Amino acid sequence: MQPAASPLIEASPSFAGEIGLGRQDMTPRPGIYCHNWGASAHEVAESIHRPLYAYAIAFRQNGAGGLFVLATLDYSWFLSHETVNQLREPLMRAHGLNDEQLWLSLTHSHSVPHIDAALESKPGGQEIPAFRAQLVSALSAAVSRALADLSPAVLTVATGQSRLARRRDFIEPESGRILCGPRPHEIADSTVLVGRISGSDGRIRGTLVNYACHPVSLGAGNTSVSPDYVGALRAVVEEHTQNAPCIFVHGASGDQTPRDSYASDPRVADRHGESLAYSALAVLQGMLPPGQRLEFAHREESGAPLAIFENRPYALDTTLGTARVALDLPARSWPSSAEVETRIARATDAPERVRMERLKAYLNNLAALKSGFPVWAVRLGEVFFIGTPAEPFTDLQIALRARFGQSAVIVANDVNGSFNYLPPAGYYGNGAYEQDSADFGPGSLEIVAQGAAMLIERLGGQ
Repeated sequence: MQPAASPLIEASPSFAGEIGLGRQDMTPRPGIYCHNWGASAHEVAESIHRPLYAYAIAFRQNGAGGLFVLATLDYSWFLSHETVNQLREPLMRAHGLNDEQLWLSLTHSHSVPHIDAALESKPGGQEIPAFRAQLVSALSAAVSRALADLSPAVLTVATGQSRLARRRDFIEPESGRILCGPRPHEIADSTVLVGRISGSDGRIRGTLVNYACHPVSLGAGNTSVSPDYVGALRAVVEEHTQNAPCIFVHGASGDQTPRDSYASDPRVADRHGESLAYSALAVLQGMLPPGQRLEFAHREESGAPLAIFENRPYALDTTLGTARVALDLPARSWPSSAEVETRIARATDAPERVRMERLKAYLNNLAALKSGFPVWAVRLGEVFFIGTPAEPFTDLQIALRARFGQSAVIVANDVNGSFNYLPPAGYYGNGAYEQDSADFGPGSLEIVAQGAAMLIERLGGQ
């Protein structure tokens, strides 16, 4: 790890090793069942806003050491933990990866169809098998290409800001009720982490953007399949980096939403993505050259005494390590699966039916937990990744970044599973949607934060 911050040196958290990237289109055909909003009047997607992709980035320690693969899908959430296993296990077998070495993360657009066979009887469900096959093929291809692309490179991470996101707990003036929507002018966390992957020739081979904002620019009135703002984000960044793959890592966004949420016009999503892209590009443009840091060189007398700094090479951290912990989280009192099935059968309106179907999925996921709630961590030199199969509030990433200030901490939601929200303990009982639908009880976020910090320390973080 780099030493504590010095007034004589400025450097960005980095990793030197072998890095490879891959991407593959997985866009379904129009006419597919795509009903993710209870208020939607349609069930079938009429058009494609932007392509959907599978991306992968592989990291290997120099000398054929440790290996880590992060794959991302333009997908909403996993309705079943069985689906996660069906996607991950063949890849782990094919490439000799263990549970800690392969993360499957979702970009979490709410305008993407599901692949579950149980939905094939719905209108447009006949298109689901083809989409499922295309998604599986694209994921496999992206991971294979990333591993085949492994070559010497440097990952450098720097921090910027974006005002795209707002707090997601608007208080209705008339009733005082907390609504699931943007609160004007209030941001929980505006941090953007940008990772630059530079080849041995110094050129950009890829980028990584980590930001916490729910991809719900589009809502019930949108009739297009869309990656939401993530599509335009990647397109703009890739256009400015000679088509180098841009991987979006969806941050701890449980309490953040776009300023303009739930729109029907896909151009709103594009505007959001472009805004975030330019924030990321500003960070990218301001980075120091790979493998160099800014050091105080000497004083120069020029009427005023000037401090002269110079870019100088230094030894980069080559450590790669992975870790995992299973945590016991406080339980909540949920209705039985049989009661949920009865409520689904009796539901007289779409919102209630959608809510019950999601609860059914979460109950099935809870039943799949055999050894506690998993949290994954990866160390790449001075960069740490934390992944959870849920949607923590921004409190998680804020706390970890404050505790490990000399490192870059990238937090990823919806990793290897899809549980619901993890609000802070003080948020429970306020009537908000996020605490009402949280799978686990008060104190869960704090336990996850402690577990994540413990993993970072185990991997050498300070």
